[in-house]
Amino acid sequence: VLERMSDDGLSPNRRSWREALRSTQRAKQSDMADSIWDMAVNYKAKGDYIPFIPHSSDIELLLSVYVAELTTTSSHMERNALHRRVMALYEDLKECNPDRGFSYDSIRIDEFERNQYFMLAVLRACVSLEYHGESEDER
Repeated sequence: VLERMSDDGLSPNRRSWREALRSTQRAKQSDMADSIWDMAVNYKAKGDYIPFIPHSSDIELLLSVYVAELTTTSSHMERNALHRRVMALYEDLKECNPDRGFSYDSIRIDEFERNQYFMLAVLRACVSLEYHGESEDER
């Protein structure tokens, strides 16, 4: 859909980026979600375009894609990879990583630390990697 919009000369807006992410949640495809996230954050257009600046709800949506995909596999390797993504998301939030589109103007880490759903996913990822991590550094 995003390619079709581009072919038609249309620039995606916040709603189209979110809907693309939401479709990856339904499909339980975190690789695709990461790809769409990177496209949204790095998208450059000529003319009258409002850039995608992630808000809390967008980050929660990205996390929900990871959690949804976790329910589809029992493989420790696949689950570890998804848990590493959850941990990377949290670390990028804490550091306000501009490569992920995070800025102090639009994101407050204390909101996430009060969000039980978000922190439960992070804690589960920590515990899982502690017990099933592939290396000592990961544990």
